[in-house]
Amino acid sequence: MFKDRSVASNELLKKYSELSPWKSPLLCVVIYIFCIGLAWLGSAGSGWFFAPFSVLIIAGLQNHLSILLHEGAHFLIHPDRKTNDLVSDVFCAIPLLSLLRDYRVFHLDHHKNTGDPILDPERPLYKKVNYHYGTDSTKELIVLLLKDLSGLTTIPFLLGVKSYSLKMQKEGKIGPTTAKEKLLHVYIWGPVIFLAVYYQLWLHFLIFWFIPLFVIMPFLLKVHAYGEHTGRHPESEFEKTLTHHFDPITNFFYYPIKSGYHMDHHLFPRIPWYNMEGFRKELMKNEEYRKRIEIWSVDGIFFGRRTILKEILQNDKIGSDD
Repeated sequence: MFKDRSVASNELLKKYSELSPWKSPLLCVVIYIFCIGLAWLGSAGSGWFFAPFSVLIIAGLQNHLSILLHEGAHFLIHPDRKTNDLVSDVFCAIPLLSLLRDYRVFHLDHHKNTGDPILDPERPLYKKVNYHYGTDSTKELIVLLLKDLSGLTTIPFLLGVKSYSLKMQKEGKIGPTTAKEKLLHVYIWGPVIFLAVYYQLWLHFLIFWFIPLFVIMPFLLKVHAYGEHTGRHPESEFEKTLTHHFDPITNFFYYPIKSGYHMDHHLFPRIPWYNMEGFRKELMKNEEYRKRIEIWSVDGIFFGRRTILKEILQNDKIGSDD
């Protein structure tokens, strides 16, 4: 029986933890090119006929940016850490109304204390914005969905991450926000707002950026969050973290760029997204690892043999043999 992380040799970790200086930054640029193209298609390109389609796809692309922000929190965007932080803030955090330093302290503490009802910062925050593990009726879940789609979840979530960062500042665990970090918001949002107003594109910007961000993204993030962990707090990572076997469309919206391999990520957080597929294939050669990870896997969100809806939101029985 191996310990949680002993399945990967030092040589294997070294090979797959090597960072590319261009893959993640290039993906950020490509995402924005597609967002601009979708905004054009949804407005001038189709006489607004494809606007709902564009809004939906842009929300999925925004979720890609949130996963890249997660990569940046683990210093996986670029080999140089200063460049890593700058790219993460400029392309991911600030456009999503956040800041890398705030998310990083929140997320890394989550990794240290996954599932702990007190020390894991995700637990109290999720409770405040109606993320909770347990048995919910279909009616209760629909009510929660409507709250997410109203945009009422986004602001409390952003404020919760920021308040945790402020708490860590008061405790002396991180330094205060720098002037450079504050000015980055002005440098990014200033020109964007000016151009939107000057070229009378403010309505386009509202529809094709903020509606996806406030109305659809909360639901995508909530389902993503529910599918990451079991809600338990055992010693082994295998009993508290999930992995997923989803189709490409589901992955695009909920678990983009290999983020569905969440068990593997918690065990080996230094593996960047573009190396995760090959790394996981190596891990799955170990029969004991393969058996254990399959027990804690889901194959669908709403439909399938073992889904997030049934196992986490309604019955909470994942890990059983039935």
